Amino acid sequence: ESHPECNARVPAIMEALEKLELSPK
Repeated sequence: ESHPECNARVPAIMEALEKLELSPK
C-alpha cells in the first residue's frame, strides 16, 4: 500500500478491459 497511485490505476484498467469486452471486435 506504499503506492496509492497504483490502486487508483486498478479501476481504470478494469474499465478498459470491460470496454474491450463490451465493444465488438
